[in-house]
Amino acid sequence: MMARLSFTATGFQTAMGFRKLPEVLENSLEMYLHRGAQEAARLMREKSPKAFTTNANSILAEKSGRLQYIVAPHMNYSGFLEDGTKPHLPPAKALQPWVERVLGLRENAAYRAARAIAWKISKTGTKAKPYIQPTADEIEPRFMTLMEQGLDAGIKDAFL
Repeated sequence: MMARLSFTATGFQTAMGFRKLPEVLENSLEMYLHRGAQEAARLMREKSPKAFTTNANSILAEKSGRLQYIVAPHMNYSGFLEDGTKPHLPPAKALQPWVERVLGLRENAAYRAARAIAWKISKTGTKAKPYIQPTADEIEPRFMTLMEQGLDAGIKDAFL
């Protein structure tokens, strides 16, 4: 006779495990999803164009629903950084604070530089500096790993 092992999933403990499985799985996945969203936000901040630190600092991971997070920058110009722009004439006054902060120019010199930049943008637009889509592409395998870990942890918690 051949030696063998036999396993049976019956009994009170198994029934209780199946009963609490949906809630335990959701809680476990929520924890791992939160972790993944925070990692995605950190990566997006690293990839954000460095000349726009206010944009990088505005990137947050926010819970938007059951097992759902949104990771995004919260500056009104974020999409223009990602996609670039067609030629247009921005107001020099709007560019002046950036010129002062990044180029270190002040008052009239900053305004003149801002006008020159505005004129250049009016002729060529702005170049795309993608950081949102590259973040999504890079973080996707990590999210899959985290979801697998969350499922494994949830199943263990429900039945052990």
